[in-house]
Amino acid sequence: MRSKTIKLLAVLLLLCTVFAMSSCGLFSGDSEETETTTMLILAATPIPDSKEGVVNYFNTLMNGVKAARPGVEKEVKRELSSVKASNAKGDIPEVGSLIAIAKGYIKDLETKKDTAEYGANLNDFLPLKGTGSVSLLTADDVISATCADEEIERNGQKETDLKYYRLTLKLDPNSDMAKIFDIDGDKSAALDKFQDYTDNVTVSDYGVEFTEDCSVTLKIFKEKDYVIEAVYVKSMVISSDVVFNGELADWGEANVSFVLKETTVYKNFVWEEPTTVPAA
Repeated sequence: MRSKTIKLLAVLLLLCTVFAMSSCGLFSGDSEETETTTMLILAATPIPDSKEGVVNYFNTLMNGVKAARPGVEKEVKRELSSVKASNAKGDIPEVGSLIAIAKGYIKDLETKKDTAEYGANLNDFLPLKGTGSVSLLTADDVISATCADEEIERNGQKETDLKYYRLTLKLDPNSDMAKIFDIDGDKSAALDKFQDYTDNVTVSDYGVEFTEDCSVTLKIFKEKDYVIEAVYVKSMVISSDVVFNGELADWGEANVSFVLKETTVYKNFVWEEPTTVPAA
């Protein structure tokens, strides 16, 4: 009898120890691992393990946006930098006038914020305009392609947000950028608009060279493969031989170049059809 009592007490002590350790968090690692695994299982698509896999995932997501027709907002921002002028008659003491002209023209071109309602045709709202596709990229068109769980900063510390992926493509500037960006090939229209803007500079032609700052970044709600935000960065060096007129005529002719960075953000996606409230 006494032996049975001792064994029973031993079992009770063991159970008490297990519960005590659990309440102290000594087993919390196992609990967190289980929770993390559950969250990962909720992902509609596992993180691709290759550059080609990431590019294909990107294509599937963005081409699917046009097919699904969610509501979405678009905002375009243009920045001008590295304005230079060379080979002018004499020395140009400053490029302030050039910067003012170029910035004024870019501001005049700036696209205002725009919104597409849920269910609207997005063929001309998203790149590539006039088509049913948003991306025709291949792995050969990108320098790097990454996809990982979203990282956020909270109280000065980086944390992982398991609800989202962050996908980033760094584009090869020597690839065919028309596979991802809308490329305006109508130089005549652009030049005519520029000449309407200023009488101080005459431009007959210009060249465009993309830089390594071109990229696309997506924030993805991974449980349903919903794009939450898409940021397109198109960076270009614009160069042209120009003739100065009017108050700038003393400069004669010069080669002018500048960097134009265009950032287009697609945000506030509406993936579920808005409910209609019946009239009272």
